[in-house]
Amino acid sequence: MHNLPTELLLTILAGCALLVAGQQSRRRFLRLHHHGLRTQGTVVSFRKTGDDRYATICFLTEDNRQIIQEVIDYGYSKESSLSIWYDPLLPTHFVIGSPSKMGFYSITLIGTILIVYAIWRLIS
Repeated sequence: MHNLPTELLLTILAGCALLVAGQQSRRRFLRLHHHGLRTQGTVVSFRKTGDDRYATICFLTEDNRQIIQEVIDYGYSKESSLSIWYDPLLPTHFVIGSPSKMGFYSITLIGTILIVYAIWRLIS
């Protein structure tokens, strides 16, 4: 395998990129967890492109700003009520349901595994 160093370098770079993405996701989670506000949102419409389907979500912030944003549809029904947690400083940063640690834990774990694997291949 003559390209092993290049493959390992790319694996390490991918792992590092995932670690950075995991930390950004962690900061977003912590911000929502500590400062986020809860409100109710409504699914107002759907859009389909190819195999992907998107739902348009509408909700009001505490200061009565209307936020309308498209999200990936996970089986929502039109006019269904959704629990929304949003960042009061940037309300377009929101999660449906409640903030979860699983996103940044998963991304960080995958990044760590890639780096450990590349280092193991390098020393073996």
